Order: sequence, then C-alpha cells, then structure tokens
Amino acid sequence: MSEPVLARLETVDQSTINSTAGEESWNIGWVFAALRRRVPIILGIATSTTAAATFLILNQASNTPPSYIGSFDLLVEPVTSDVQASRQTTAAQVDGVGSTDVSRPRLDYPTQIRILRNPELIKPLVDRLQARNPELTDEVARQILERRLVVERLSNRIGNRDENTKIIRVSYQDSDPAVVLSALEDLSGNYLRYALEQRQTSIGQAVQFIDNQIPALQAQVDNLQARLQTFRERNTLIDPALEGTQLTQQSGTLRQERLAANTNLVEARSRFAALAANDPVAILSQAPEYGTLLGLFQQYEAELATEAARMTDLNPDMQYLRERRDNIQQLINREARRVLGKVEDQIRVLEDRNRAIAQSESQIQQQIRNLPAAANEYDEIQRQLNIATGILTEFSARQKALQIDAAQEQTPWELINPPTLLRDANGEPTNIASVNVSQYLLLAALLGSLLGIGVGLLIEILADRYHAPDELKSGARLPVLGQIPLQPTAIFTADQQLSPLFLESFQSLLTRVNLLSASQPLRSLTISSATPEEGKSTVALYLAQAAASLGQRVLLVDADLRRPTLHERLSVPNDLGLTDLLSDNDVSLKQVIRRRSPDSSLYVITAGSMAPNPIRLLTSPRMQEVARQCAGLFDLVIYDTPPIMNLADSSVIAAYTNGTLIVASLGQLQRKQLSDALETFRVSNLPILGIVANRVRVNEKAVYSAYTRV
Repeated sequence: MSEPVLARLETVDQSTINSTAGEESWNIGWVFAALRRRVPIILGIATSTTAAATFLILNQASNTPPSYIGSFDLLVEPVTSDVQASRQTTAAQVDGVGSTDVSRPRLDYPTQIRILRNPELIKPLVDRLQARNPELTDEVARQILERRLVVERLSNRIGNRDENTKIIRVSYQDSDPAVVLSALEDLSGNYLRYALEQRQTSIGQAVQFIDNQIPALQAQVDNLQARLQTFRERNTLIDPALEGTQLTQQSGTLRQERLAANTNLVEARSRFAALAANDPVAILSQAPEYGTLLGLFQQYEAELATEAARMTDLNPDMQYLRERRDNIQQLINREARRVLGKVEDQIRVLEDRNRAIAQSESQIQQQIRNLPAAANEYDEIQRQLNIATGILTEFSARQKALQIDAAQEQTPWELINPPTLLRDANGEPTNIASVNVSQYLLLAALLGSLLGIGVGLLIEILADRYHAPDELKSGARLPVLGQIPLQPTAIFTADQQLSPLFLESFQSLLTRVNLLSASQPLRSLTISSATPEEGKSTVALYLAQAAASLGQRVLLVDADLRRPTLHERLSVPNDLGLTDLLSDNDVSLKQVIRRRSPDSSLYVITAGSMAPNPIRLLTSPRMQEVARQCAGLFDLVIYDTPPIMNLADSSVIAAYTNGTLIVASLGQLQRKQLSDALETFRVSNLPILGIVANRVRVNEKAVYSAYTRV
C-alpha cells in the first residue's frame, strides 16, 4: 500500500467501523425528525382514536343513570390503653399466655369482612331492593348488592407505607339518596347487634369448653408428678443430667488414680528386681541408715586381711576377728532380707490398690452405661409433665380472662361515623356516576396523540432506514464527506440539466476528499454502495466531472462488469472496455481509454464485453498491472464498482486504490445493510474514506436566499 494510503488510514478511526448501526444512540433530534416524517400517520391515528373515544364518552354520559353513595365507620377493636389493658388477658387466647403485644389485631379482618357480606346480615338491603323491584329473585338481588355494597378495612398513610387501622368502612350506593341513607342505618344497627351477640356466644362457649378441660388436665398433671416421684425413688436419681456429670468426673478421677498406681507398681517391681540381683552388702549400701554397719563390716574385713599376713587361722585373735565379722555378716544378711521384704510389701499394697481402683471404675462405668435409659425415661416423664402443666396454666389464665371479659357490659363494636351521604361543596348529594365530559375528552385527545406518536415511532423503527446525514454519521461512525441533493427527476445522461446546488455538492465532496491527505493527493478512488440503486454510478460520474473541471486528468473506470451503465450515461461506445483489456492480452490500455470530448480532461474506460466470471478477471495480475498504470498516467482514477452486499467485486477493486467512498441513499438504505457492508470492508482491512449521503432533501431557495443579488 502506498504512503498516502497509510497517512490517510491514520486519520480514520478504525474502531468506529467496528460499531454497527444497531448501536446508534437515538437522540432527541432523531425523534423529532422521525415525527416530522410520520406526521400523516400520527394525525390519522390521533384523529380517529379521539373521534371514537369522544363518541363513546358522550354516549356513556347520556346513558348513565345517577348513583349516590354513603358510608359509616365501625371501630371493631379497642384503641384506648385502659380498654386494651382490661382485654389483654383475653388476647392470650390467640397470642399465648403472658403476651403483652396489645397492638396486634385480635380480629381476622379478611374473614370478618366476608362474614359482614353474608346474606343474613345484608337481608335488610335485599328486602328493600326486592320491595322496589318485585320481579327480582333473592339470588339476583344478592348479586346486585355484591356490586353496590363495599366493606373494607381503612388504612392510614404514614411516611412511605400504609398502616392498617382497626376501622371497617361500609359503603352503599343506589340511584336514590334517601334509599342509601335508610339502608345504611338499618345495616349499621344490624352489624352492631351481630357483633354483641357473636361476642357473647363465643365467650360463653369458650368458658364452657375451658371448664370442661381443666379437671382432666389437673388429673394428668397429678399422675405425671406421681410417676416422676416413683422414678426417683426407684433409681435414686434426682437429676439424671447432674448424676451423669458427677459419674463422668468420678470415672475420670479413678482413671487418673489407676494410671498413677500402675506407674508406682512398675517402679516398685523394677526396684525389687534390681535389689534381688545384688548381694546383701550392695542392697544395704543403697540405704544411708546402714552406713555404720557396713563400715564396721569393712573394718573387720580389712583387719582380717592385715592379720592374715602375720597370723595363722588358729590364732585366737584371728578367730575372734573372724567370729566378729561373721556376726556382722549375719546381721547384714538379715537386714538385707528385711529391706527386700519391705519392697515386697509395697508391691502387694500397690497391687491391692490397683484392684480396688479397677473395681470402683468398673462399677461407675456400669452406672454410666445404665444412665441413658434412665435419663430418657426421666426426660420423657418431665417433658409430659411440663406440657401438661403449661396447658393447665394456660387454660386457667384463659378461664380468668374470659370471666373478666364476659363481666364487661360495653358494646364490642362502636359506630364512630354514623351513616352519611357523600355531598358536594353546596351540601347536595354527589352523583358519582356523572361523567366529567371535558376532562375525559381532553384525556382522549391526549391518549390519541400519544398513540399516534407511538405508532409513528414504531413504524420508523421497524422501517430501520437512514433519513438524514447525521443519522448516517452516528450510525456508521464515519465522516459524511458529501451530501448530494435529491433531484426532482431521474438522472439518465451526463448532459442532463441539473440544479447548481447538485453540481456544487460534488465540488464540495472533491474538496473534502482531497483534504483527507494533506501530504500527497489521492490518486485513485473506489465508489461503491451497500445495495443497488443508491446512485453510486451517478456519484462516480459527477465526481469525475468535478475533478476534470479543475484541470485534473481524470480517468473514470466502469468496473461494474455485471450491470454497467457509464457508457449509456456518457453516450460512448462499449465495444472495447475493461473486460476486453483484462481477458485479451492483444488489447492495450490505449485502445480502451476514450476521451469524453476533445477539450475535456475526463477519460473513460467502459465495462466492455459481458464477462462470464468478473471476479476471476478483477483478481488477475493483469488487473493489478492496469490499476498501477492508470494511477501513473492520470491525476485521479475513479472506479465505479458493484454493490458491496453479496458481491466481492468492490472489495477486490478497493485493494488496488487509495480508498473507498460508500454512497448511501437516504430513505432507502437500511441500517443493517450498511452495517454488513462496513463489516465486509473491516474484515478485509480495506480503507474507507467516508460516506456520501445521496438524495438529501434540501430547500435550494433557502440555501441561496442569503446570496441572491439585489
């Protein structure tokens, strides 16, 4: 690759090519542009939706009968501290004995609300409804009341959460406000009577049940206490757990004593064996108290040895000395035997102690082995006794609580808000069924507009097409080097009359392309598009004419060997062209180059004959040599190539040039198509100079108004 290409590649951030159009961030500008494009759809949906909603609202308002609502509030649990304290014991029936959490509700509110709606309690309302409409059956009347009667638990908003109260609100609605008020008065009295009767009945049944259960529970407790006493007397156990701890400690102590006794016995036996192996003198020599006796024996031995040198054995002195030595010898022997006897006695004592310790340890181990069974029996009796005692204590506490609660004569439920109708600011009953037509119509218009906007944006998203150069820039992450205005008529020939803004857009495109390489001008370009019919051949032709108008020698090559069009646009013969040059070595470059006109610096190489295998020709060494020669002969060589999608022609030609311009037709090109085309070039590591936005909608009068001559 040439140095200009390397310099230009440094100006293009290749990482931006890796970004796909699906990663485009749709900003507020895109939203407004999409809404402008979809104005007809938005207006149509908004108008039709609002019209339909208006018809339904007006029809509903005219056909809806009046409806009035009233309500009353019941306090179903005590809230003051003195009442709570008096009933705290009764709450133990649910919460357990000794419970002090008086804030917890004693009432199952969901169940209670269902009970308040049962047919027996709402019979006054059923009778009133059937009196006004005799044709109604009981079942139909109850179904109507299911919709009109509302029983709910009130809640208060505290901070960020809702706290349930102890108040039940009962609401009823009817077409006659007088009927609503009278029905609520009957219903409130009925509810208060039900609560009092239910309370008295439930307390009486509870007291009777507990009275029947206490004697049996007391007998069970007495029986278990007797069993526990018998067990303790039979096993001489007060507490098995404490007994087990003591036995374990005793066993450990005896084990230590046995180990110490064994050590002493081994030492005594070793000492006896050592003493028994020596003579009497050696035995006594280990005892300090025999030092005098041993010294006297050694003295007589020394004297005998001395006198034996000068006396005979018959000498009286010798006999006297020998007699004295023998007496001491006998005494030494006797004392040695006595020392050995002491050691033997010590060994026997240690052996007896070992046997005694082993016997005691065996007895304790036997007690330990027998303890688990006794402990299990003790624990089972104690567990049953604890349960029975707890139940008896709980029943006794409940009995006292119910007796205290039954003695109270106050009504359990309190009507804190009497039956009242919902009224307006003037004190008149409020018709809740009346429809605020103006608000509903405004809401319908707003929802219709939002629906139209949503459908318009959805269609825009599903269409997935580029509509503005800014969208191309952000979607492709490449510079938009040119913006070609949309022409009112199709362009067929190079001689066609076109607007000045259209022609000047190519001068601007050429200038921006030349500025991409400041050190050395570009010598060759590839013009392509992602899909067919995006105007790539038009861009290639008029970009070549713009360069030629500046005095450059420009060569325009029709490298689209599949669907060539340049020869028709330029009205030049197509008998010899690029295909013939590449496939026939006898055809020279000079033969296929044609000049646009005698005074023009624009030269053309048409496609030539139809090629059976365009890729084979374009990848041949001959094509590479032709591209090198053309770049050396002309100031700028422009190649018009086939679309990128599903064809490799553009990639092959782009490898011979300094860069590629991709033409994107606004309103036609889909985002994924451009993304796939860019990915093809990225994988091939081919330089893309930028995007040319074609068919851009502009207001030429607005563009030139500031420059109009006076």
